[in-house]
Amino acid sequence: MTLTDAGGLEPSSPDALAEVLAGVKCVMFDFDGPLCPLFEDRPSDGLARTFHGILADAGLESAELSGLADPYRMLRKLPYGFPGRRFDADDLLRSVASVFAEHLTLEEMERVSRVEPTEGAVDFVRALHDRGMTLAIATNNSPEPVQTYLKSHGIERMFAGRIYGRGQDPRRMKPHPDTVRRALAAVAPYGITRQECVLLGDTPGDLAAARGAGVRFIGYCRSQAKAVRLTTAGTRYWVASLDRLSEAFQEK
Repeated sequence: MTLTDAGGLEPSSPDALAEVLAGVKCVMFDFDGPLCPLFEDRPSDGLARTFHGILADAGLESAELSGLADPYRMLRKLPYGFPGRRFDADDLLRSVASVFAEHLTLEEMERVSRVEPTEGAVDFVRALHDRGMTLAIATNNSPEPVQTYLKSHGIERMFAGRIYGRGQDPRRMKPHPDTVRRALAAVAPYGITRQECVLLGDTPGDLAAARGAGVRFIGYCRSQAKAVRLTTAGTRYWVASLDRLSEAFQEK
């Protein structure tokens, strides 16, 4: 696959998907994108403006954060955006991070109350569960709205509590592999190794987290722009629909 013509990118073939899925016993999902288009139709720049206002009220100025319009990126970069201030020992930075996270969780809760599932996602989860696959979620979203969403669509029990999301330390958000490693620790008692796990994600950060944890990765790209970003980052396998992936699991 080449990047000389963005419009010419093609999803992975059935044979290629069969290759990456061989021996897989556990499927890990990023939440926003593969399961739920949380921010796809409604921009998040308003929340980013709120974050910039919080920084201004706290008297915090950061050249690294000043031009950002993605609230998740702002939260993740907050601990590193102020030279001379150490996040672990800085009560103000940690307080601002907590306020950022609270705003994000409230926004996520509001959005999951009305957004529809990613096309084919609910059927895909049920099909994997029926095949005996162990399922988990590794996300930068807060676990609470994820759990609420899964319950509202009748698939919460299929993950058996294996929902690993944003915690108190923004430095451990993806691309850090923390959430994937926590999912690995949860499935290890079932005899599942990292080599038998695959993460389905839609960002270069998901790819980096998978690599950092030593698990396989399949990209989910609903647009050529995402396909370009993921393949440029080094993604080898990707799909444009969950139906293609569901078919690949049936054939493996």
